[in-house]
Amino acid sequence: MHPARSVGRARRGRRPRLDSARLPFDHHGVTPRGHRASDPERLARVNSPAGALALLERPLVAVVSTAGRTPHAVPVWFRYASAGDYGTFWIWSDRSRAWVRRLERDPNVQLVVAESEPPFAAILARGRATLEHRNVLDEAHRICERYLAPADTPAYLEAWRHLDTIVTIEVESLRGWDRGY
Repeated sequence: MHPARSVGRARRGRRPRLDSARLPFDHHGVTPRGHRASDPERLARVNSPAGALALLERPLVAVVSTAGRTPHAVPVWFRYASAGDYGTFWIWSDRSRAWVRRLERDPNVQLVVAESEPPFAAILARGRATLEHRNVLDEAHRICERYLAPADTPAYLEAWRHLDTIVTIEVESLRGWDRGY
């Protein structure tokens, strides 16, 4: 095992202990090469409402998980708005997709939005989903413009016009962490 990734050995009857001196990152946003992360937005404290909102406003991919005989998780584009107690997510998809069909049977859903670079901040949301199969293009446009250049959005919408569902997730629980390690 690479020494920088070693977390210690389990001693008889004890759990392995983390050796912070050997972890590839410290707890202050330092990357493995020892450089500070240059984007202060990435270091926002997601445990605060403002920090969580800053993370959710970024064009990150979310992973939606649904229940069933086996867990099912898929990456998706989304739009988020803070309204009510915890807010709402909107996702553009197709009613024939397995995860959408599962929501018809069980509307409970979990969604994770996470950074893919240190400090790996993330938001975990749980809620209940509703499905809309009519008039989806306006919301689909709002979702796509988060990820695409304005000039590219109409062509993208046309290419994926067969996607006929907006999944709306009313968040019942929202939790964040500043680092994923």
